[in-house]
Amino acid sequence: MDRDQQLKRKKKITGAAKTLIILAIVMVDIYPLFWMITASLKTASEFVTKPAYALNDGFYLQNYIDAWNKGNMSVFFRNSLINTCVSLVFIVMLYHFS
Repeated sequence: MDRDQQLKRKKKITGAAKTLIILAIVMVDIYPLFWMITASLKTASEFVTKPAYALNDGFYLQNYIDAWNKGNMSVFFRNSLINTCVSLVFIVMLYHFS
């Protein structure tokens, strides 16, 4: 009975350690994405004055509008769409003929 309790205890400790390691990896992976999204929705003054982990006062979507208009994102979007469609046609044709 004592050995069974030791095995159960060891499994609990091992499970907890695995969970902590997985949580740490997830946080390391997700934090840059969280930072990127929150930073993109801040005003320029919020971005400079508030820490990176601070939440926004509101959602400032003008950054996306400016990026779309000033950065010619519609051209890049169209090029990506054309490239994807042409690639898809070739992939389907190659799959069909093989």
